[in-house]
Amino acid sequence: MAQTSPVQNPDMADNPLLTESLLPYHVPAFDKIKDEHFAPAIEEGMRQQLKEVEPVANNSEKPTFDNTIVALERTGRLLDRAERTFENLNACNTNPEMQKIEKEMAPKLSAHRDAIHLNGKLFARIQEVYDNRDNLGLDSESAYLLERYYKDFVRAGAKLSDVDKEKLKKINAELATLQTQFEQDVLKEKNALPRLQKRSTRKENSSFKCRIRPDSHCLGRYKTGSCANASCKPLSPAIATAASSTRATS
Repeated sequence: MAQTSPVQNPDMADNPLLTESLLPYHVPAFDKIKDEHFAPAIEEGMRQQLKEVEPVANNSEKPTFDNTIVALERTGRLLDRAERTFENLNACNTNPEMQKIEKEMAPKLSAHRDAIHLNGKLFARIQEVYDNRDNLGLDSESAYLLERYYKDFVRAGAKLSDVDKEKLKKINAELATLQTQFEQDVLKEKNALPRLQKRSTRKENSSFKCRIRPDSHCLGRYKTGSCANASCKPLSPAIATAASSTRATS
């Protein structure tokens, strides 16, 4: 099982992520949520889900759709709530502290998912229910849920040998870290781009003027003869004189 570090915030009672919101549609209480609430809530969510999954995996009763698939579906409510809230806020209104939390949580969340998906006892129960799916009389929604769980576990490496599972855990942890770093680097470059473009545009406008429309923002380089705009190519003397006369009389 994945190990979670001790909760960083000793006063868990003040963490709004630990309880489901009473607002309409259970919308998070964003006015009460602070950056320091996320890591403790996510780690507590991982701890709770592993505790909830354990009796499902170790159940001595014959695997059924209800005591395996439905039971799994009911686990991880706190983690889902905390992680979903964090990911949405981090995507639209991030800051250095949230990015630090994202980096810290990425390999831990990867290890947590592996602890569930690579649990041999748990997958054996899912496999048995899946193999017997045609005799369960499931409706279309339940059949889809069973198939989704089975495929998710297989694609996550549930059928690998124990040795390969250990290798996969290391690869997943590294990928989680690198992907997070890459996404943050891309965001940093995107945020810097408008400032660079603004400085570049000011420089261009002060150094180069369109010959025909000096008040316009020509994207080319008329003075260097590399302007991409056909209307800014060097004009013949006759055309230049006509253009000047037209502007003077307009």
